[in-house]
Amino acid sequence: MDTFSLCLITRNRPHLLKLALNSVLNQTISNFPIIVSDNSTNNETKEMVESLYLNQSNIIYRKREREYGLIEHWNKVLSEVRSEYFMIFHDDDVMHPDMIRTMLNIIKKDHSLAFIATNARIIKKGRICYSKYKGKEKIMRLKEAKELFQMYAVGNWIPPFPSYIYSKSIADNMRFAEDKGGKYCDVAFLLDAFDLGNLAIITKPYMDYYYHDGQVSQFNDYFQRIKLINYVRQKMRISPHDRPLVNFKLMNLYCWINNLVRNSDDLISKKRFVNCLKIFLKHRKYMYVFKLLGCIILREKMKCGKL
Repeated sequence: MDTFSLCLITRNRPHLLKLALNSVLNQTISNFPIIVSDNSTNNETKEMVESLYLNQSNIIYRKREREYGLIEHWNKVLSEVRSEYFMIFHDDDVMHPDMIRTMLNIIKKDHSLAFIATNARIIKKGRICYSKYKGKEKIMRLKEAKELFQMYAVGNWIPPFPSYIYSKSIADNMRFAEDKGGKYCDVAFLLDAFDLGNLAIITKPYMDYYYHDGQVSQFNDYFQRIKLINYVRQKMRISPHDRPLVNFKLMNLYCWINNLVRNSDDLISKKRFVNCLKIFLKHRKYMYVFKLLGCIILREKMKCGKL
């Protein structure tokens, strides 16, 4: 059994995959298999890998026999894990050279850990728009799912999904589930992983996480987030008035309002408008109030042909 393997999931983005794959090959350790899981609808990725990486003996290319949905693809990858530790990396992100070595050195020495993650620089339009790391590198250790959810729910930094390395026990015992949050079920997956062990988070960024228009995560789905909220309440047995949960609900409403601004075809009833207004005022989210009012004014002007 290999100590570590990396699966690089990709779909119709050979130009981005090349950058991600080169960053994996540029790691300070290299004795591990790299599985390229190609879920593309064409052969462009296959042709690129075969032409540029034919001599890389540790690269294993797998063209999926049919088109998988996002969650189905993740679960397919999990079912194929045969190493002691594994990673699911994305084709549109880039590793720093010492990422894998640093993470493995920590998780292999601490058997209480089921998974480990690192900080990341957030790159948008070619610029670093977010990097919370300051000062000396630290390792945070979380023992409960609620600790990670609190960070996530109040809008604080959490490691992006492709920055995690997992123990094989997670692949053996867990799967992604659509009913736990739809496209946000990766959050539920991370929370469930605490059932198998603790999480370590390295505060120093060891990768670049790219924001771009092609990402599924860039488009908020109000109702799929509601699924995640309901699952979190059930799993953690927390009150609907729990502060992190309330903040998460408010954030979901706020993202929904942003979607209204982007898509003038979406409708908002007077009843829902009033309810949202009451909720934001109750929780003193005045910025959200202004956003909601601005959205309605903008839409009315568009209807009247003034914009």
